[in-house]
Amino acid sequence: MRDLITSTANPHVKRIRSLVRSRKERHRERMFVVEGVRLVEEALQFQAPGAILYVPEQLLATPRGRALLNQVEQQPNAIPTTPAILAELSDVETSQGIIAAVPLPQITPTTLTLVLVLDGVQDPGNVGTLLRSAEAAGVDLVVGLVGTADVWSPKVVRAAMGAHFRVPLLDGAEWAAIRPQLAPLTAIYAATQHGPAAPQLAFPRFSRSSVFHVSPTCDCSATVLRPLCDVFYCIFTFPSLYLCLSEEVLKT
Repeated sequence: MRDLITSTANPHVKRIRSLVRSRKERHRERMFVVEGVRLVEEALQFQAPGAILYVPEQLLATPRGRALLNQVEQQPNAIPTTPAILAELSDVETSQGIIAAVPLPQITPTTLTLVLVLDGVQDPGNVGTLLRSAEAAGVDLVVGLVGTADVWSPKVVRAAMGAHFRVPLLDGAEWAAIRPQLAPLTAIYAATQHGPAAPQLAFPRFSRSSVFHVSPTCDCSATVLRPLCDVFYCIFTFPSLYLCLSEEVLKT
């Protein structure tokens, strides 16, 4: 076993701490942080993490943790540490005993028929939930516009439950810059927290050649979306905001 890390001054600890706390560092290094047994399992399927810190006795406490420990101990950049060090780095109240710095996935969409645009969605938990829903709905690309919470922040990553490794993401984009790329799509639907009553707006039914523009403040309301769906699923909410993302809804 490698030497136990016991100091917060250790370079690996300092690096992961900076990635947890700083959007600028995540984008500069092209790395983000995953924490917990499930997300580190996902990361190891994607590619070798840049660094893994783990507490052996915590992983040994569960069968799934023991299986992951066997994998982790084969990784060249995996180093055991103490519960106190992991608590210093953790973004959750109770750590599962493992945290890792992982390269940002570079996933290129093979088609571009269904796109989700997040505009000013600032709550990390909401962004993560939308990423998870986008994966379930077969969205080809998720775009986070300037003003949206960092899609690579620990809270977003935790809420997305592994979607970062499977859904193409474009972060920090400007609407004017991405609009030409989205021009071939035939419809744009807006979901928002506030807006006019349904009779003032009219949309065709959802198709697989669409952009969903999600913003807490744009001028379109959930009451517009509900009558347009063959099947309506309330799977994500702001107050009074509903986003329909399901294979049943998004059918040709």
